Amino acid sequence: MKLSCRFPLLQNATSKIRLSWPLILASLFFLTWLGHAAQTTLMDPDTYLHITIGNRILQQWAIPSVDPFSHSMAGAAWVAHEWLSDIVLALTHQYFGWDGLHTLTIGLCALTLAFILRFQLDRGVPPIYAIFFTILTATCLLNHLLARPHMFTWPILVAWCAQLLRASETSKQPPWWLIGIMVLWANLHGSYVLGLSILPLLGLDALFRCSKKERIRLSKRWGLFFLLATLSTLLTPYGWHSLVFFYDLVTQPDLSRIDEWAPVKFSNFTGLELWIYALLALGCLGMLRLPPFRLLLVVILLHESLNHVRYISIFGLMVPLLIAEPFEQQYARFISRIQIQESALDTWFKSLAEPASRVGVGIILTVLLIASYVINTIRQPQPPQKITPLAAIAAARQAGLHNKAVFNDYPFGGYLIYEGIPVFIDGRADMYGAQFLKEYFDAIDPNHINNFTNYLDNHQAEWTLLPPNNYLVDYLSSQPLWKKIYGDEYSVIHQRVR
Repeated sequence: MKLSCRFPLLQNATSKIRLSWPLILASLFFLTWLGHAAQTTLMDPDTYLHITIGNRILQQWAIPSVDPFSHSMAGAAWVAHEWLSDIVLALTHQYFGWDGLHTLTIGLCALTLAFILRFQLDRGVPPIYAIFFTILTATCLLNHLLARPHMFTWPILVAWCAQLLRASETSKQPPWWLIGIMVLWANLHGSYVLGLSILPLLGLDALFRCSKKERIRLSKRWGLFFLLATLSTLLTPYGWHSLVFFYDLVTQPDLSRIDEWAPVKFSNFTGLELWIYALLALGCLGMLRLPPFRLLLVVILLHESLNHVRYISIFGLMVPLLIAEPFEQQYARFISRIQIQESALDTWFKSLAEPASRVGVGIILTVLLIASYVINTIRQPQPPQKITPLAAIAAARQAGLHNKAVFNDYPFGGYLIYEGIPVFIDGRADMYGAQFLKEYFDAIDPNHINNFTNYLDNHQAEWTLLPPNNYLVDYLSSQPLWKKIYGDEYSVIHQRVR
């Protein structure tokens, strides 16, 4: 007897609780990384910095335009261009603690992956390939899965790119509501410049595929959209200065000496390597050929990813969107040419390709919320001690050093600011500028070690905060004008002898 006859109510309930691959994959990612990635999401010292900035804005109801956090650049002009993200991070930490920041970070990443997978399925990409491409994307995101402002822009970037591609594929102009998204983006994170940058290329992609008689009309509409999108980025507290900030940042010659801006080292495995292999394989098999402007955009993204580690995540986010339509078309031809029949497994994968029902989404979200509470209660995520020198700061306060000029290692800057101690350097590379960064990195270079104490003298540093494995620790211990007053497995303090 059929199920519909024996258990009609059960069958009806099952049809209402309809799941889908994006919901399933995003849920699995969320649960997996919620329990294992606390040391990843909270490992960046800039998280402390952004929380402090957000708290300051909320307390003073004003967005800072000069530096209030360092002694080396006190009063210097500074653009808090991520002010809106800083407020959200500060409020999340205030009301939900580190659990909330950890959960929010993983949740935003899972949501982004769901968007990417849904876009591919809507384009007709076979589910097993769409899932594979999304997993490749996930491997690219893991190296930048941090509780920082860029997390808010991952789903925005995917939505922006997806809508531009839809407009290109249907020979239409982008929807006007994207202008509002750009305003939000410009106040959340500086990566809105990327959104503007891809507009002309995808506009050319739209003109490339439309009929000749439509090109003039379409070029005017895309041109107007680009103009309005550009003007909308001025709707920030800093206006055009936020555009100058991005230029000043990326043109700094010593930027690559900061880890996240460094070139890719293939001695360390990254998701970018997997993507390169996958694209080469698909191209050689004749399953993927990209239109000229999409190919150019992929090449530009690959170039940036090879030059700067932080762009690996951007590459992973955009490539599955750019290849979705071409892959679907060429895969269909490939299958028909080799005459492969659809298997039962293919049929099962397709059964979960349709969007999930609202009931299914509601049930899964409820389960995820309960699971996140339980997992966080057990795991209790906290920033790692290697960026949180609690005992060292307590020792510095006891010695009366907290009000004196410090020379700190770069990763300790965020926590010092969080503790209200003026720093020597922190993650705001744009504010410190090219000359300061060059002098800093030259001073800590082992080849210039003999000039280090002179550098400290020039900046009137009274104490230092360094990790114990830093070669400067032994060097300072050998200097008569410096003495070690505290040390543990995470940090060491030296004080100037008077």
